[in-house]
Amino acid sequence: MKPVLSSPLVGIVRSLSFGYVNLFAFGFFLPFLFMAMSVVPMSIVERVGTSRNASTLVTLLLIAAVVAATYTIMEQIRGQVLERMGLVIDERLTRVCFDAVNRAQGRAGAPAGQALADLQTVRRFLCGPSLSAMIDAFWSPLFVIAMFFINAAFGFLMLGLLAFSAAASVATHYWVSAHLASAQKLDLEANEFGLAVSRNAEALRVMGMLPALAERWYALHRDGLGWRGLAQARAAQIGLVPRMVQNAQMIVVYGLGGFLFLSDRIQLSVLFVVLMVMMRAQGPLQHIINNWSQIQSFASSARRLDALLRGIEASPIRSRCRARPAR
Repeated sequence: MKPVLSSPLVGIVRSLSFGYVNLFAFGFFLPFLFMAMSVVPMSIVERVGTSRNASTLVTLLLIAAVVAATYTIMEQIRGQVLERMGLVIDERLTRVCFDAVNRAQGRAGAPAGQALADLQTVRRFLCGPSLSAMIDAFWSPLFVIAMFFINAAFGFLMLGLLAFSAAASVATHYWVSAHLASAQKLDLEANEFGLAVSRNAEALRVMGMLPALAERWYALHRDGLGWRGLAQARAAQIGLVPRMVQNAQMIVVYGLGGFLFLSDRIQLSVLFVVLMVMMRAQGPLQHIINNWSQIQSFASSARRLDALLRGIEASPIRSRCRARPAR
């Protein structure tokens, strides 16, 4: 019996592990650059506000400009690296997936349209903004540590906000996952049914069956939209409280900072740093929460692609996977 691939996608990602590790290490420096930018408003208030020296203001603005330019260039480099890794993934997987789709046409449960769509979903996720947000979220504890250095009260506040955001994300996942799965299943059935009808459109039109089949396709499409709408409604119900907390975040920070200032524990200029760092730390988590459906779609697409590729004989796939090494 010929061996089969246990997980082709994991094998491809493992072959690019050095690049992903470098991206994680590269992302380690971005929080420090952002925190350096956040110190500039505080320095302007404390130094320029007391000395009223124009040269001090110009110096601080030049430092801020250099740090901001460095931060932007590093983000641009990370985006370009992810894009090139996406090209490598596409080069190694597209031909294999296309061959697998054609070999699986005779078997049930192997729709061609869905398999090619899954390929695009996987490739976009592995080189897209959601992966960048996950890398940034991995380094978010650095901002929490910075808040504890400013004042323990701000550190505990940020921990509470991050824990609340994570709990809301998990609750959203369990609250809408079943509805999204039903919607994806119906979308798949509708797409495959539409493709089957389009292949025989002329014959079906002559026999007068096209209107009835169109209604059947629309019923599948409508049911999928219904499940998706229900999932979005449930997600909106859960997301109402996090949005309220996010909108009230500035008031909470100013209120807490005011009490700490009255007790002579901080200066009011520190609030600029706290607000900027807190928003930066929550940004990646908010992106993950708002795009949770994309992560679920990636997981479902990866499982379907693995199931499809496991059913293909390993030898021709491996030969194609190794045909072109990464550049």
